[in-house]
Amino acid sequence: MYGIITSFIRIVLLNPMTLLGVVGGAYGLYHYRIEGLLNFCKSPYLYGALFLIALVYALLFKHVYHTNSKRIDWWQTIKSSVNHMLTMIIAAVLTCVIILSADYAFGGEFTTSLDQYLRHQK
Repeated sequence: MYGIITSFIRIVLLNPMTLLGVVGGAYGLYHYRIEGLLNFCKSPYLYGALFLIALVYALLFKHVYHTNSKRIDWWQTIKSSVNHMLTMIIAAVLTCVIILSADYAFGGEFTTSLDQYLRHQK
């Protein structure tokens, strides 16, 4: 049990990209609702902004160095920014899924809009 808690703290709370994804997913879900969030996710500007955030983070804080050297491997650093972007996206999606499933289980405010959205898609 202690290992699960420390893993959660280390992975979620101490990783800025995961934390940004969790906050962004929760904010997007509450601010835009489901329909607006799905439309917002279709925009290429969102992914450009996420990549820019991840690139700045990788360039400022997460350099990748050449093996046995103090020289920065710029290509690998830029490639690692893609991983940081994917981390933000996965954290945001999982946050929305967790919020929606908890809300659906307890009959919250998103339940009716989710039912209406699913019925409208038929």
